[in-house]
Amino acid sequence: MSVVELFPTIQSLPRAEKEQLYRFLADELARPPESVTMLKPEDRCPYTPDELATMRREEGGRTLAEIWRSLGRT
Repeated sequence: MSVVELFPTIQSLPRAEKEQLYRFLADELARPPESVTMLKPEDRCPYTPDELATMRREEGGRTLAEIWRSLGRT
């Protein structure tokens, strides 16, 4: 099932359930991945595996939840 197919179902949810779903999605997206999937060469990633590993170790930035809050969304 694609995301597009889910939209009508999500739109039909009561407001409280939509908010609960959005909070769940924001929390899930804010968590670091449990395992890192390396890209395959055919994905044409412009970075080497070493460069990707270095980027993943970098700290800082903002979570998606922080970005949404800065835009006035919760």
